[in-house]
Amino acid sequence: MLNTIYAPGAFNTIAHLSVTRLVSKTIAAWSLLLIGTSPTSVFANEEDEQQRLEVTGLYLDLMKDMPSTAKLINSPYPQSYTTYGAKSSIDTKSVIKGGRAMRVRVKRTGKSYDQGSNLKTIGDINRGDTLCLTFWARGINKPELNISSEFASLGVQQSAEPYRNLFEASQTITAEWTQYSYKAKALRSFKAGEAQIFMHYGHLKQRFEIGPSYLFNLGAKTPVDFRSNACGK
Repeated sequence: MLNTIYAPGAFNTIAHLSVTRLVSKTIAAWSLLLIGTSPTSVFANEEDEQQRLEVTGLYLDLMKDMPSTAKLINSPYPQSYTTYGAKSSIDTKSVIKGGRAMRVRVKRTGKSYDQGSNLKTIGDINRGDTLCLTFWARGINKPELNISSEFASLGVQQSAEPYRNLFEASQTITAEWTQYSYKAKALRSFKAGEAQIFMHYGHLKQRFEIGPSYLFNLGAKTPVDFRSNACGK
């Protein structure tokens, strides 16, 4: 997998509270338009608006290298995930862009899919479309344990039984904030909400954080370059 190290200090200037009200409203409007976030969502106060500005800025940075057909088909915020089996919470002081990360702790092990996190799509997927999933994550295990966090499986799948996969991968997660990207052709077609990003990790006692996550539909005409999983052209 292609792993791109994230530099926590490289914050977009629009992410600071010193931006003008006009710029703030403009970027917030782009957030609603491009990401599909409802104005009545949980992002109501100034801190939440700041998260929206930073996550939208990250989206715009990603789009610079995307083909013109690229469409974001999920809500990218960490708190949009649904976690089952494991304990999760939101770190509101994270250094990742957006300032929030979903923190997960696996205390008891079993089958990998008995504990996981899902995030439903808000856009359609047609068989043969090129999908690209990119997200930020880091392991936060105690150093004395000398273990890495890992997802036994992740990717995009049907959001209800029988949970058929569109594509699947596995990934070891480093202790530093790292961007992970995966590109593949969709094996099946699903309407909005009928598919989801999934991450399974119940096979290992571990702790980790997940930051902003973006699933792009690049369209059927975008080829998959197996030399690189990056979402760009």
